[in-house]
Formats: sequence, structure tokens, C-alpha cells
Amino acid sequence: GLDREVEWVNSILPDCALHFYPESGHLVYGIESTVAFEVFGEEGINSNSSITLVADGEELLTATPPHLGKGIFRFTPQEGTSYSVLLHNGEDEERFDLPEIEKEGAVISVDNSNENIVGISVKNNLNVETELGCAVIYRGTPLFYERFGSGSRDIFFAIDKKTLREGANRVVLFANESIPLAERMTFGSCVSFISLDSCTVTERRRFGNL
Repeated sequence: GLDREVEWVNSILPDCALHFYPESGHLVYGIESTVAFEVFGEEGINSNSSITLVADGEELLTATPPHLGKGIFRFTPQEGTSYSVLLHNGEDEERFDLPEIEKEGAVISVDNSNENIVGISVKNNLNVETELGCAVIYRGTPLFYERFGSGSRDIFFAIDKKTLREGANRVVLFANESIPLAERMTFGSCVSFISLDSCTVTERRRFGNL
């Protein structure tokens, strides 16, 4: 009712925040990775403030978000090196830690720049010989699966974009057919062409053209 007590919550947002999204979900020593990042300024609003990746106290690279605080950078983490990221917030700087870097693992990279194919690159530095499998899955349905040994440190698959389905397609790397090591999303799009005549409306769909 109208007579109930109201408890006010004072929510204080940080002056700035920085979030990291490695392409395969994690970073691995010795393997080049693409890292997406998102910058939030005052009151949680996206900010295009630049960042600097620092390795053992030395500036390694600088990146500036092109739009709405979202950007990417690429680098190869080296074991034994200490990394941090500086966020340049006006005249102030704030230091953030990168996500934890794994000693062993695998990284998936996806290239959608070709009109007809999706390029999937899989790199690993596993110390044990094991069978790996790269799968493309849509809503639980496998669209592509290829086995290879972990001795193949850098392997590339070219997949016809017509293989993808509209929406989110998961690229997953498995060890021994059941243990997921890395995962990446890629998207299939649907371009609709609508033609009209006096009686009918025909919609034709073309999949996979990103």
C-alpha cells in the first residue's frame, strides 16, 4: 500500500571502468591474441578515452576506442613479463590488470573479411600430444567438425559462409572430443530481398554474407 516504508539506496558509480574481452575467452602465453575492450567514464557512460598497454613498466602499445568506448588491440603475451593497462581519463591515469594469462592453452581467431568464406585460425602451445577438434555449432547442431593433433601448432580452416546459419554461430575447440579449450562466436547474416507484383510478395533469403 501507500503507507509502506521505502528504503533509498545510494549507488555510487566509479569514475571510470575498463573491461577486457579476449577473443577466445582467455589469453595464452606465446600466442598472439586480439583483445576487445570497453571503456566506461563517469556515471557509467561509454568513453573514448585511450589506453596504454604496459609491459614491465615500458609502454608496449596505445589504443583509442573508435566508437562508444569499444576498441581492440593485439599482442603476444610473454611468460615472465608483468602486464598492466593505463586508462587515460583526462589528466588522470588509472591502472588496470589484464585478465589472467594461461601458461598452456589455445586461441581461436575468426576472420570474416572475405565475402565468401569464414577463416578460422587455431593456435595452441599444449605440452602433451592430444587430439583436438574444431567445431562450428548453431543451437546445438554441428555445422562443421574437423579433428587434428595438438602437434599442429597453427592450423587454418576456410568455411563457406553458406554453411553458417543466421545469427550467432559458436566456434569451439575441443580436446578429446569433450573438453572445451576455447570458444569464439561468429555471426551469419540474412539479407532479404523483397520483390512486389500485383498479386504476391516474394521474400528470398541469402545466408552467410557478413
